[in-house]
Amino acid sequence: GWRRARAIARGVMANTSLTTLDLSYNGLGAAQAAQTSASQLSLAVGTLCQAFAKNCTLRTVSLAHNALGDAGSLAILQAVLDGPSVTFLDLHSNDISAKGVQQLGARLRAGG
Repeated sequence: GWRRARAIARGVMANTSLTTLDLSYNGLGAAQAAQTSASQLSLAVGTLCQAFAKNCTLRTVSLAHNALGDAGSLAILQAVLDGPSVTFLDLHSNDISAKGVQQLGARLRAGG
């Protein structure tokens, strides 16, 4: 849940040697799908976005199979683009719609 994600996010923000983080299959976006509108983020996604934007050593992030949806995936991508270090982001199998894929592509082409 979001409490575990918050603890992980704090660690990611403080860590100066972590280069790879795999949080696949953790249901990070499940609260978003069940309890909020599509335009809102789960608390887990929000806290991880803050961490990804601030960490300077993280290179690889895998968030596959987390039900992030369009809004969660776009928020994660933006945080990674805003951050200084991530070069590989795995968002496969996150219930991203065709429109969401187009938005992700446009965001990548724009470079942030």
